Amino acid sequence: MADRNYNWDAIREDLKRIGTRNPDFLANMVLVGGAACWYYRLALSKANDADFPIPVYTPDEERVWLSKDLDFMGESSEEIGQLIGQPCPPMGTLLEYAGATLQWIRHHVAQLPG
Repeated sequence: MADRNYNWDAIREDLKRIGTRNPDFLANMVLVGGAACWYYRLALSKANDADFPIPVYTPDEERVWLSKDLDFMGESSEEIGQLIGQPCPPMGTLLEYAGATLQWIRHHVAQLPG
């Protein structure tokens, strides 16, 4: 597995820009994939719930994730086109939206590292 370093602060800023540009985009999508797991882990750590402890990893282990993509799903290509204000490009085509690089993959959109 390739070690891919992501800037989580930059991903968070991309989400803010997407939400500012079009609140309907985030409201109609479901965040999935490695980034969703990472955000869920952060939420669990803030909750400090004894029933759901966060695993402790070494710094090297922290850098490695099975998926580091910020994926969205929940809309058809037609609905994606309406949300981004242009026809949805063919699957696998990169597009810029609100300063983030996105890729359409079947019924979800993936944000790629910039």
